[in-house]
Parts: sequence; C-alpha cells; structure tokens
Amino acid sequence: MQAILVRPAPDGTGGTYELVAGARRFRASKLADKDTIPATVRNLTDAECREIQLIENLQRADIHELDEGIGFRSLMELKPDFYTVEAIAVQVAKSPAYVKGRISLTDLIAATQTAFYAGKLTVAHALELARLQPADQDRALMECFPGHRNTASILKDRKAEATTVRQLRDWIDREIHLDLKNAPFDVNDANLLPAAGPCVTCSKRTGNNPLLFAEVRNKSVCTDPACYRTKIQALVQARLEPLMKEGQKPVQISSAPYWQARSKSSDTLYEGQYRRAEREGECPHTQAAVIVDGREAGTILHVCADEECKTHRQFSHYEISPQEREQRRKLEA
Repeated sequence: MQAILVRPAPDGTGGTYELVAGARRFRASKLADKDTIPATVRNLTDAECREIQLIENLQRADIHELDEGIGFRSLMELKPDFYTVEAIAVQVAKSPAYVKGRISLTDLIAATQTAFYAGKLTVAHALELARLQPADQDRALMECFPGHRNTASILKDRKAEATTVRQLRDWIDREIHLDLKNAPFDVNDANLLPAAGPCVTCSKRTGNNPLLFAEVRNKSVCTDPACYRTKIQALVQARLEPLMKEGQKPVQISSAPYWQARSKSSDTLYEGQYRRAEREGECPHTQAAVIVDGREAGTILHVCADEECKTHRQFSHYEISPQEREQRRKLEA
C-alpha cells in the first residue's frame, strides 16, 4: 500500500540500491515470495537517511517510551537548529510537553533504564525519576521498591512491585525538592557559586522548565539538593573568611539538635552542645560562630560551649551526661 524508500548504492554499484525505510515491508514481500516490490528512489545523504529512519521508527505503534526519547534526542543532535522540541512535536503530532518528557527519559541512570525496560517501572514512575539528579535517582529507585538493596534484587524478584506514583512524588517533595523561597543565600547572586550561576535562571528550577514540571505549582523549587548544599557551604565560607582575617577562630554550629542530626561533623557543634550568647564577651568562653545549615545558614553570632560556664550553665543542655546514658542503658536492658 506504501512504497519502500531506497537510494542508489553509496559505493556507486550500478543497478543496486540501499534500503532507507520499509525494512518490515521488504521482509514481508520476501515471505510472500514476491519478485518485485514498489519502491521510491531518492538521492539522499547519510544525514537525510538517518533523519528519515528516525522519524519512521518514532511512528511505530509498539515503540518503547525510552526508545522514543532516544529517537527524539537523536533528531535534535542531528539538526540542532531545525529540530527543537516544538518542531518535533509538530512532526510526530504530539504536544511539546510529551516530547520533552520522552527526551528526559534519556537522562535516566543505567539501573533505572534496566528496571524500566524490564517492566518493573511504569512510564509515570520513569518520568518522575528522570527529573532527578543521578545520585538522587539511585535513592529514589530504592525508595520505589522497599526491601530491596539493589537493581539486581529488584529484577530477580518476580513479585517486586513499585510503590504508587503518588507515594514516589510525596517522597521526592519531602526528601529532594527544596523551596528557594527559604534559601539563606541570594538566589540572584551569580558569584556565590560561579559554576552554577544564579538560581533564578537555572534550568533545574521548576519555573524555568515548564514543559518538564508542568504539574508543579511552586515555580521556585530547586531539584538539585547537592548544588543547593554547595551554595550554602560557599555562603558559610564567605562569612568565615573576614573573621579569620581579623585573627578570630570562629566555630561552625548547626541548628539541628545533636540527637537528631543524621550525620555529625567533627568540626561542627550541634544544638545542645552550645548556648547562644547575647553579645561578644558575655562570658570568658564566648566566641564567634557561624550557622552552617537551615534558614539561618551564614548568620554570625556568639556562643558558649563550656559545660561549666557560670554565666550560661543555667540554660538547659539537651545532651545527656555519660552517667545518665549508662543508667538508661541499664533500664532498657
């Protein structure tokens, strides 16, 4: 019903043609014992052949979503100036958001791609994971399959079922996404971390990528927690340097309680290990400090970390004593 497409053999052999599009039709004609098949002959370059083959493959009904994304990206790499997301959407009769979503699937890490091809993840799960950074994708994949430690165990377990997409989204909102409205640093500052640039123009901010984050209402969400933390560290360092130049030895303090901190740093004091002072010199042990986390990160204040300080010891101390810890251990036993 539709002629195959061929081009004259690139090596110049007379009467010989190279198949460009219609491989399945060609094989079907041979199975039907046909001696001839209708064909359209066109003089095409290698790039034009690749373009036609990609477009034809993308129009297959049984194409996998990830293969579809790989095809879209290949078209963009083939002709960057011509094949934009919008141009491809017109070509394949899909919405720009659909095309952008499929292209994002090519950013999946290898483990997630394997689980996706194996049918362990739906396309909705894959789209959620593809919007995350590689390290966060690995965490999120394990979150999808509670009780499994790696991809191999997920693939081996025939009964392994992913959590719902809603549960995955809730976890991402809780553990990955960060509201830039609460950022302790200036989101317009391009010099705080030159390699990343300002947050307001970053492609990893939801508001700057509406095709990929169409359903996210908050347009000021950072999807790269590692970059966010690096900017906080840069802010803290910028606040520490002037104090150190003055000859002071400021300490780094956390706003997180000592017993709740997930990973403790040896050079950081946690709430319960220090007491805030109203002013410098309030007691002989008062020293400058910089908060390293939370909404107050970068704030300079003065603290006292001496347990026996007569000025500040009347304030409550959250960390229990070794004697009380031993008593609690005996009671638990």
